Amino acid sequence: MLKTPQKLQQMVDAIHASIAVVERHEHEFIILACNERFKNMLGENPNLTPYCSLNSILATSMANTLLRFLPEVFDTDEPIELEQAFEKGQKSKWWRLFLKPMAQPHGHQKRVMITGINMDDKVALETEINKTGARYSSVVKGAFDAIITMDRYQTINYFNRAAELIFEYSAEEIIGKPITSLMPVRHREHHSEYVEEFNNEIVSSRDMGERIQIYGLKKSGVEFAAEISISKILVEGETEFTAIIRDVSQRTQLLDELKFKLNTDYLTGLRNRNYLDHKLISMSNRFKRYGFRFSLLMIDLDHFKQINDTYGHMVGDQILKCFADAATALLREGDKIARFGGEEFAVILPGTELYAAKLTATRLCKHISEQAFIGPDEKVIPFTVSIGVVEFEPEDDVKSIMNRADEALYKAKVGGRNRISD
Repeated sequence: MLKTPQKLQQMVDAIHASIAVVERHEHEFIILACNERFKNMLGENPNLTPYCSLNSILATSMANTLLRFLPEVFDTDEPIELEQAFEKGQKSKWWRLFLKPMAQPHGHQKRVMITGINMDDKVALETEINKTGARYSSVVKGAFDAIITMDRYQTINYFNRAAELIFEYSAEEIIGKPITSLMPVRHREHHSEYVEEFNNEIVSSRDMGERIQIYGLKKSGVEFAAEISISKILVEGETEFTAIIRDVSQRTQLLDELKFKLNTDYLTGLRNRNYLDHKLISMSNRFKRYGFRFSLLMIDLDHFKQINDTYGHMVGDQILKCFADAATALLREGDKIARFGGEEFAVILPGTELYAAKLTATRLCKHISEQAFIGPDEKVIPFTVSIGVVEFEPEDDVKSIMNRADEALYKAKVGGRNRISD
């Protein structure tokens, strides 16, 4: 149905887009109707009125573009869609234009509807997305931590440069492989369960404060201590996991060394008083919770002051080390021996009642008396020990068992030394 110019104007005014309807008269394109948005799109122009010619407002780049493509639409009856930036004053605007033939009764003049949509917001969004993507890519590629993504089937689909350095694989080698390829064999069996459990959780990530320590496996077969934090997102309806992994092997080694120094006597190489105190607390808690029995030996080297005064402190130190080596060789692997201080030592005997502890103490006392320490001038310097033996009782705590062991040791010393007492 042919619309009159008045109805055309009412139609275009009701549309919330830049729109105009034009006819071709020989070499000119006449605007039959256009709304205010279309006028704004072409720019403020006093000549832009109904029945004016587009050819007469060639001052805008938009009009030039329309005049270039309109003949093709009229000639072919095929619509054209184009997207282009146009200058408007000192600014540039990005528009999408639709030039579409309108159905007309046979024999009537052809008409084309021009529709323009401002794409500035879309272009700005795409630009920002591109910037964000570039920033993300830069951060990920330059990160010191390994960043690895995998799909719900635990197949690796991204592997950054740090991951290549840490795991010794190139991205080309590892992408498409299961994430378990980067784990020691003993940790692979239950990994799918952990991932599925996390996938079903409400939380989408575990932050850095909730990192857990794991072990990674390099291409060379070397295991290393690592920390991992993991997150999940939906990508096109599919769950994707991102793991941030940090190699903490050096830090772990330093912490282990520090812990060792904190709990080790530098002279004898045995555990020290700090370790003993913590171990006794742990053992007493096990006793009270599970009824796990244990005994304690308190040991003192007999006449040690006299040895120091006679042979010097260097010889005294060597005798302390000699005792430590001899005692360690005699005790069970699970027994815990520590230097309590000076010439005093303590031994925790896990799973040992008083009777068995006394047998161990007797054997130790005899074993030490048989040691032959060769001092200066090839002189044999004998030494012996006195040992107090106690078993942890239900009413005991760490302080009370230490006091009882010390009292038992005192009884052994006043009883003549080189003996045990309970």
